[in-house]
Amino acid sequence: MTVWLVIASYRNDKEVLRILEQAHSSDVKVFDRILIVESEGTGAIPCILQERGWDQVMYRSYDRNLGSGANLCERLRLAAEGGADYAYAINHDGCLDSKVVGSLLKAAESIENLGAAYPLSYLMEVGQYNVTGTRPSLDRKLPSRKSSAMTIWRICWRYASVAVHAQ
Repeated sequence: MTVWLVIASYRNDKEVLRILEQAHSSDVKVFDRILIVESEGTGAIPCILQERGWDQVMYRSYDRNLGSGANLCERLRLAAEGGADYAYAINHDGCLDSKVVGSLLKAAESIENLGAAYPLSYLMEVGQYNVTGTRPSLDRKLPSRKSSAMTIWRICWRYASVAVHAQ
């Protein structure tokens, strides 16, 4: 199984660097390749990649704003062409958690012809799952006990900042 981390950015060097550092500091190696697709890049990220010797990171910058949909499409296309079985898509403002990625990959492998798997959080005060793709604020209370079985929900998704896409 080949897994890529695919990051979207629009001139967000500091945030992209934070995600790269999260990926490289993780005790568990989850990703075979990392791809950054940026609109109107500043040029800082390629310099940082070279300085740190992060050769497994690919960087693509476009001279126009792709927008979120075209950026996601480009990340998934490049990952598929590069041989990825799965692509973990995250925006510059996302938070990378290797445990979440591992759980999504485990769920994805058990389902034939899966197109996408998304992490959900449960909002206890309203009794509903957060399907917005955003992180809940720090003052939200999450369930204190873990479910004994993973539930796969079929949902309509308008926009997601984090997802595992099967190629």
